Amino acid sequence: EELGEDIVINTHIEPIDVSAVQSREASKKKMEKIYKAMDEISKSDNNVKNFHNILVRSVGKKLFVSLHCVLNEKLTLDESHKLSNEVESQIIDKMPDIENVIVHMEPFDKKRKKSMGLVSR
Repeated sequence: EELGEDIVINTHIEPIDVSAVQSREASKKKMEKIYKAMDEISKSDNNVKNFHNILVRSVGKKLFVSLHCVLNEKLTLDESHKLSNEVESQIIDKMPDIENVIVHMEPFDKKRKKSMGLVSR
């Protein structure tokens, strides 16, 4: 508000060594393995409805994954948090070259039944 409603400021941090953070898209083969892992997770847990907004970056020999996971809307916050940790662990267990997984949990919205994701039930 100080600068006005039509002003947007974006910032970023410059690394000392650019090569330390250079990333690229994961290979098609790696993506297929990740999709398969998510499909297996979705089929094994009725509380997981679908995955979408999947982003996988490769840094050196390690993969970094960010995704959205739609859950049963009746889960408590504690149950959702525990399930998020389980999803992260299961993905890493299936692909040891994954360094980190960030799962953004979303409650299932009955009004938007249309599938948004790779894996949907």
